[in-house]
Amino acid sequence: MKLYREIATREQADEPTIAILDLWHSLVKQKIGILIEVMVGDRKENPQLSSVSGELYTAFPNIINNKLVLGV
Repeated sequence: MKLYREIATREQADEPTIAILDLWHSLVKQKIGILIEVMVGDRKENPQLSSVSGELYTAFPNIINNKLVLGV
């Protein structure tokens, strides 16, 4: 599944989407004490998740370019 950079998402996103990104930042800061980039992916591109019908949301830590990010 391809993850898209947060900056690109924010440039194209509506206000509710930006608010959700900000909420993810708040939760990560609360839980682990640091700020990390929140990257967005399409679950339909993930073979393990693509067949699930209905709504499904996931969040998982990743290392991309030696940097910790949160994939949602």
